[in-house]
Amino acid sequence: MLASIRQALRPGGRLVIVDFERIPGQSREWVLGHVRAGKDIVRQEVKAAKFQFVGEKDIEGLEENYVMVFKK
Repeated sequence: MLASIRQALRPGGRLVIVDFERIPGQSREWVLGHVRAGKDIVRQEVKAAKFQFVGEKDIEGLEENYVMVFKK
């Protein structure tokens, strides 16, 4: 999937991932049962697909989520 997204993006194009924080002992049971991977693993997988990590964004109102930005 990441390879297809990378191919579809223009040079310098951005990929933004928004997902739930998955922190054992802190996250809700629903999140732990439904979210496959934590933020660190997602970041590793996207970087392995040859995307460059740009940074994280804080968005008001997203209390259980993270937002990571990558570029081609």
